[in-house]
Amino acid sequence: LPLSTNPNKGIMKYIRAYSATEALELIDDGCVPLAGGTILVPEISLRANRPNSLIDISHIDQLKAFECKNNAIELGSLITVAEIAANDEIKSRLGCLVSAAQQIGNPLVRRAATLGGNIAAGLSVQADSQQEPAGVFDLPTALLACATEAELESADGTETLPFDQMMETGLPQNSLITKILISIPKNFRSAYRKFAWRESSGKTIVNVAVSGLVNGSKIQQVKIVAGGIDAIPRRLQKAEQIIEESGSSEALIAKAAEVGATELNCAFGPSPKEAYRRSLVRTGVRELLREIVCL
Repeated sequence: LPLSTNPNKGIMKYIRAYSATEALELIDDGCVPLAGGTILVPEISLRANRPNSLIDISHIDQLKAFECKNNAIELGSLITVAEIAANDEIKSRLGCLVSAAQQIGNPLVRRAATLGGNIAAGLSVQADSQQEPAGVFDLPTALLACATEAELESADGTETLPFDQMMETGLPQNSLITKILISIPKNFRSAYRKFAWRESSGKTIVNVAVSGLVNGSKIQQVKIVAGGIDAIPRRLQKAEQIIEESGSSEALIAKAAEVGATELNCAFGPSPKEAYRRSLVRTGVRELLREIVCL
């Protein structure tokens, strides 16, 4: 179906797929997947991105799966951000992911936007050095703080990748994110903080996510992730080491926050913008570590 008849651009085709297999065949032919359209449609309207063919994957039921087990959650890539934000079962196990979902855009955006779309958008921004870092997308930072894997499908079959590996290497060509798998061990806690210019529809400047296995004031398997500094969200491994080896007293949390704020390379280079973003990382790390150990 034609979406545009601009004589200078030709006709943009819209195709609806009802299975992952059908979608992958069309992706191999150069079609661009369309789910919620909260990012792609505005880009098309602004002439910033205009593919020749769109494939609507929003009717593929197998991509809407949700399963909550004792120690894991499986989320289909077409689950909407609003569904994640409102799900009490996910909230009780993955506070960081629900908090990130609740702060994306506004209610209208959250009802349309999808888990897979938010991740894929971050990966596509990563590939374009002229745009903001992928860390300004909220869900990837939260997912990186969890024991997360991505299930992908392509013409070669099904593949499962560690989420941090996919963030580093990007989405394999002509593949489709089908599912996100998150492990939730006993005593797992997580939290997320977003810093934006305004509360509603605010573009993320910096975001921070923290997780770990909490036993009293001790935290093990600590993960501290910051987005909006480097080209992609990354773990603050020096800060993690301080908490893992030394503990989580007020003084050690302050030290970890100070170290974490300086350990990543900044995609912007030295500037007042860099100093401001690093100060937000420092604040976020300190607040979230205190939150998960209930200080």
